[in-house]
Amino acid sequence: MGLAGYYRRFIKYFSSIAKPITQLTQKNAPCIWTEACEDSFIELKKRLTSALVLIIHSGKSNAAADALSRKDAQKEDQGIQKSVEMVKSGHQSEYKVSADDILYVNNRLVVQNVSDLKQLILKEAHCSKYSIHQGGRKMYNDLKNHYWWKHMKSDVTEYVSRCLNCQQVKAERKKPDGLLQSLPIPE
Repeated sequence: MGLAGYYRRFIKYFSSIAKPITQLTQKNAPCIWTEACEDSFIELKKRLTSALVLIIHSGKSNAAADALSRKDAQKEDQGIQKSVEMVKSGHQSEYKVSADDILYVNNRLVVQNVSDLKQLILKEAHCSKYSIHQGGRKMYNDLKNHYWWKHMKSDVTEYVSRCLNCQQVKAERKKPDGLLQSLPIPE
């Protein structure tokens, strides 16, 4: 199973899904690729390449993914509901509504206007051990591939500017002062 086993804590029922493939690795077991192995492989590949597994990695709890995965979470935001109704009536072509009434803009999930949720997404994208304080531009480019909310770029910039670790390692962008000048020796 190799590297896929590393992501087992991010995939629900990983052991059950991977069982046919895992059985191939047992001692004295014949290595015969069956239909069950193929189905298992395809399902694992699908789950390993999903946005939430690739983007949001959290160790003990994954509050941002939990909040985003609630199907009725967007229904709490009046602005999103207004956009959903406009899409259903044939307006706003850049927006799409999935079969379970989740709103997307240009294939990016629309995040409801909840400050705590946005802060969780920003924290996990910036401070997790997989992203290593990557800076504002890189963080924004990564997030904009999967999420959208109003003023997202300014929220990312503000979040990174408040990160103490980033400020301590930030390279100075000013010219050096020049050569050192010797001071006169006092008499």
